[in-house]
Amino acid sequence: EWATAIYADRLKKPGGTVNLIQKLLNNSMVVSRDVNGLQRFRLLEPVRQFIKEKLTPQELDYYGARHASIFAGLVEESSAQLLKGDQARWLEVLQGEVDNLRAAFRWALEHDDAETALRMAAYVWRFLEIRGYFAEGRQRVEEAIGLKGADEHPVLLERALSGSGWLAYRQADFAAAQMWMERALALAERNQNQAGIANARNDLGNVARIHGEYTLAREHLTECLRMERDNGNQRMVAVALFNLGAVALDEGNLEEASRKLSQSLDSFREQSNSREIAFPLRSLAEVALLRKEWVLARDYAEESLGIRRTLKDNKGCADTLCTMAWIEIRAGDTAAAEKYLIESLALAKAIGDRRALSEALEIAALTHAQRKNYPVVVQLAAGVARVRERLGFVLQPVRRVFMDEITAAAKLQMGENEYQGLWSRGESRELNAVIDLALQPVGAS
Repeated sequence: EWATAIYADRLKKPGGTVNLIQKLLNNSMVVSRDVNGLQRFRLLEPVRQFIKEKLTPQELDYYGARHASIFAGLVEESSAQLLKGDQARWLEVLQGEVDNLRAAFRWALEHDDAETALRMAAYVWRFLEIRGYFAEGRQRVEEAIGLKGADEHPVLLERALSGSGWLAYRQADFAAAQMWMERALALAERNQNQAGIANARNDLGNVARIHGEYTLAREHLTECLRMERDNGNQRMVAVALFNLGAVALDEGNLEEASRKLSQSLDSFREQSNSREIAFPLRSLAEVALLRKEWVLARDYAEESLGIRRTLKDNKGCADTLCTMAWIEIRAGDTAAAEKYLIESLALAKAIGDRRALSEALEIAALTHAQRKNYPVVVQLAAGVARVRERLGFVLQPVRRVFMDEITAAAKLQMGENEYQGLWSRGESRELNAVIDLALQPVGAS
């Protein structure tokens, strides 16, 4: 289908692509393989290089432009589908075309085609986010934003700015995330784009929450909720409710958190939006955990993890596994907690998610506290505190209660001088060394 689309104007009759590819296959010029039930074709590399040398610069530009346009169209078509019931299939479609997506993006950037590059950036970033292509995605999207002529496509530019902010947010680069989101808000306000304004207010509400600015977070998110209700955007209403519930959870207001998170969950279920169902499920698991309702907490968390595994959402898996470890620690099953922690840390480390790493390391500190391994507890707490300080990611009040409990117990056990010495040692450790400290005893056990 892609070959036909690219070469359609050169084919003498419909269906000619199949005959041509069959001839190439028969003469070993092209090879094929089955991928998830689809037959895919590629040129042998020497053949590809030979053909590239024979094409004129005009022909190379012509076919490159057609290829880039087709795959920009694919990501645009898929963007809305990633928020609907068939999202798992569309994620696999995009994953199967990832090298074509890279080639299309690269061609647009190399040829200063701002419109095509921004189309790619505006519509592919959610796929990149779900599948954990954070660093690569940020680089490409930021390059598209920086192209000459990007300002001539304000709708696409605004979406790309939002996507860049969200990819930075997922990588725990909160300063960059805020900068991109504020640019998206300014552009949306300049163009009087109400949907864009509401979306940017939601994004900035998330950043404010990360910084512990809960009043500002609630202000942004409440305004987003009002606007999206006026707009009739059911999906964004559910998103705003979730984020307001997350703010309440951070503050320890379990009644408000449970109410808003449940409303969000019900709305996402009505929309068959599986991926975003997983978000309130995980947070509701933490509400149940704080209420010591272990069975309910496990049920919510396991459903969340099942969705995230199905969609191959590594960031989401790391987050939910961390919550599952926390549940098992509080329920008294340290062995199960360690198993979840090891996987959570490995996933978060693989995708460079420092936020998930810091939260998992704090849960690891709770595990070591159960063993009364207080020297490790103190160093983990200090190392993570330093990471949070560098990121601008505050320790949520609801989690601070637990961290204060275990560090106070450590200080009581060892005395002020030893405690301060270990705290200083933990602060001086690099993140990888803190991870190693958390995992070494776990592996030995």
